Amino acid sequence: WLDSSGSPVISRDGGTLAISDWGRSAGSNYALLLRKMDGSPALSLGEGSALDLSPDARWVLANVPTKPAKLMLYPTGPGEPRRIDNGELEAYSEGRFLDDGKSIFVCGNAVGKAPQCYVRTLDAPALHPVGPEGVDRGAISPDGTQPIVRRVTGEQLVCPVRGRTPRAVT
Repeated sequence: WLDSSGSPVISRDGGTLAISDWGRSAGSNYALLLRKMDGSPALSLGEGSALDLSPDARWVLANVPTKPAKLMLYPTGPGEPRRIDNGELEAYSEGRFLDDGKSIFVCGNAVGKAPQCYVRTLDAPALHPVGPEGVDRGAISPDGTQPIVRRVTGEQLVCPVRGRTPRAVT
């Protein structure tokens, strides 16, 4: 769609699609579009690439590739966009809402540091590390307690959120 789009994110109910446009017309920080599956026209939400839709489909989590990167929440209806990070990470490689809709799982790296995954509560945006440094991707279980992360070497680990020791995925 358009001249260069991707990273489609579909809402849990299948009724909404968030799309990232990386084409020339989108600009250097990309463009984020929202499309309902009812055939209505796409809406431009702002800059960035879609990472996830909240469980209730009221928010789109997006990565804006500035230096440092910005982690944004864009409303899918009335409301104002809001930045939810404090510039701690220079780049994001992953971002997903936890099922509670109040926390997110993100992976990225701080300036001069190895990538790592974190959980961030939207109301108090401190980063809480999940697993060791040197992981650049991850996915989290539906209950929000069992992230599986990938080291930059390709090894995968289950890293419980509550501080238990990570274990290798065999």
